[in-house]
Amino acid sequence: MTFPSVEELQSLAQAREAFAELLATHKTVTSERDQALEDLQSAKDEADSIKGDLGAANEMLEEANRTITSLNADLQQAGEREESLRNELQKAKEEADNLIGEMQKAKEEARSLTERIGQLESEAKSVEAKAAEICASVGVDPARITPAGEDKQVSLLEQMREIENPAEQMAFFRKHREAILPGA
Repeated sequence: MTFPSVEELQSLAQAREAFAELLATHKTVTSERDQALEDLQSAKDEADSIKGDLGAANEMLEEANRTITSLNADLQQAGEREESLRNELQKAKEEADNLIGEMQKAKEEARSLTERIGQLESEAKSVEAKAAEICASVGVDPARITPAGEDKQVSLLEQMREIENPAEQMAFFRKHREAILPGA
């Protein structure tokens, strides 16, 4: 067996040192690669989580859009209803104004008729007074009859019946007995 020469041994030592360096570099690169793979997996997991969050956010956004569309439709209907109510209110105001005008005309007519009734009543009283004067001048007792032809004088018997208190009724009867029951 032959021993290697010094040069060969030196060359082997150098090769060994180079191999040790290469092995150390390989370990470092492998460790960095493993860390990079872990970081990549973490980033992938985070991206998947973000994708899930983004999907949920998209669903929420779609629901919000549907709600906005529904609210816009409701708002449009409310606007149309408001316009309809405004038109109805305007018509009601016009009708109220017309009714107020008619009511004022009716009040004026009622006032005019009340004045006319007053005039007719005073004329009727003056006619009644003239008739009484004429009757008195010829010696006749005027009949107590209203313009409608009703007897103005209520009979004593009817007056007695209208009295509710029995004691007062008896006193009235005693006072007017002869007129109520003539010849009794």
